[in-house]
Amino acid sequence: LGAVAFLASTGILLLLPLIPLIRFMIGLATWMLQVFEALIAIPLVAVAHLRGDDDGLAGQSAVLCYLLILQVALRPALMVFGLLGGLIIFLLMLGAVNQLVALAIPAILDSGQISSLWFVLVTAAYALLVLGLANASFKLIILLPDRTLTWLSGLIPPPAASANTLNPTAAGGMNASSGTPTPVKR
Repeated sequence: LGAVAFLASTGILLLLPLIPLIRFMIGLATWMLQVFEALIAIPLVAVAHLRGDDDGLAGQSAVLCYLLILQVALRPALMVFGLLGGLIIFLLMLGAVNQLVALAIPAILDSGQISSLWFVLVTAAYALLVLGLANASFKLIILLPDRTLTWLSGLIPPPAASANTLNPTAAGGMNASSGTPTPVKR
């Protein structure tokens, strides 16, 4: 009983404050990789502007380059908005979970001789639930920057597991040859 209570309290005490930090550091590492990718891609942007067969100054071949530069520029600010949004979502969900647990605790304490066992088990379940809520809420730090430019560009991100596994370009999935998202046909 003591070990379960110790693990539950340690999980909340040590891991809960680290979840937003870890998510934010992963987002910063992603941003640094995108900056490096943009530095490598600058000559390709220049070559895309030299093509004369497209409409306009740059044509469609440079649109993805502009979106890459826009994503590199906007990612840090969108990560901060994701952190704030994740914090708001976490606090709202934590308030709801606290109210539900507050309703369950009196019933557990009045149950009889094994109430201490149930109390420790509910505490462990509460700790796991809070850690899961924090992890899900603070995913917004990474999801918001990734999805924002997807919405702006009209591109569909690559799905983790999709029905289009055999034909990834059927409904705007991944381009099989280059691994880039393909535009949605509207």
